Amino acid sequence: MSTIGGGTPSGFKTDLEIDKSVDQLTAAKMRVLVDVVRFESVKRAAANLNYDTSTITKALRELDMMFGPLTSTSRGNSIVKITDLGRELAVQFKEILDRQRAVVAQRRTTSIRYLPHHSPTVLPAAARLQTMGHPLDLSVLGEHHRSVAHFVDRALRPLVAGLFDVVVGMDIIDLAGRSGSTASYNEVSAELEQTTLYRAWLQVMVPEDSKHAADGYITTSDLVDVPLLTAPKGTRSRERLEAMFAKIKRTPDIRIAEYESKVVIIGAQSDMGWAVMPSDVALQFDGSWEQAPLAGSAAARWRWVDLVDEPGAEPNYYNVVAHLAKPKGKAPNIGAHFFISLLQQEVRDVMTASGRSNALDDARTE
Repeated sequence: MSTIGGGTPSGFKTDLEIDKSVDQLTAAKMRVLVDVVRFESVKRAAANLNYDTSTITKALRELDMMFGPLTSTSRGNSIVKITDLGRELAVQFKEILDRQRAVVAQRRTTSIRYLPHHSPTVLPAAARLQTMGHPLDLSVLGEHHRSVAHFVDRALRPLVAGLFDVVVGMDIIDLAGRSGSTASYNEVSAELEQTTLYRAWLQVMVPEDSKHAADGYITTSDLVDVPLLTAPKGTRSRERLEAMFAKIKRTPDIRIAEYESKVVIIGAQSDMGWAVMPSDVALQFDGSWEQAPLAGSAAARWRWVDLVDEPGAEPNYYNVVAHLAKPKGKAPNIGAHFFISLLQQEVRDVMTASGRSNALDDARTE
């Protein structure tokens, strides 16, 4: 049927209109209906998908607007009726989702997610992987994902779900029992493999003419009356700092608490206090390392020294690792394993060039 001027007959949808409808019908909404029909309960579907019940009911309302009544719920969020259309669509949606998973499983692309301060090692390794013919999906986390809870929820859980192939960041063992995490350690630990890359510890940026710069270390007691600039609560470095102060029954005087490293560094260079940061973050601002990408001219006036409990003590170490999800009956992403080996080489090069090869050697022996 044609119309004057090439228009569309009344009641017919154009391809563009259909495409818009498809865009509104997301995989997440399809998965909601599939699980609601499967469990016949909004609460159980929400628990399985790790959604709030309000998210489930909102998705059901939107699906009702698209297709007509699919379900009805009682006040207690238990399904009291699933319409024939709802059951039919759930079957179709499950078939679509299964086909999507099958397609994704065949991808050659290696998806990598990492915290920003790992860029000096991650990006060169990723570039080398790409030149070897492995397409990349490279995604950097925000600075705020240095929070334990954010890292678990925004990096590790998606890795377990199959959205990424590699995540670079916090040691899963180090996260065990952390109260700040909204997803428990046990939920993700059994589904992950990890390769230890190196050890990190706390360092303090002190004036170059200070006694501590000459010693190469500073104790917690030395910082009791010093204004400190560091990361917010919920990060591993802040937890370590507070734990060290708790040993001497004191509380650190925190003047600035920011995820963004440059804010902390500039604050310290403006004489607002001394910066306390993880050694791998500090390394990028360390003027004594000629390859430090973010040092700048002002770095020459400062020195990074190890924070220790007492003179002669070792720093409080923690591991930085690369995570892979354990494949469930599927072949692992070959690019992911290539990337890990390339990443280990980049870490070795950086640690050796910066004189920190001991952090790499210690990590290997664990």
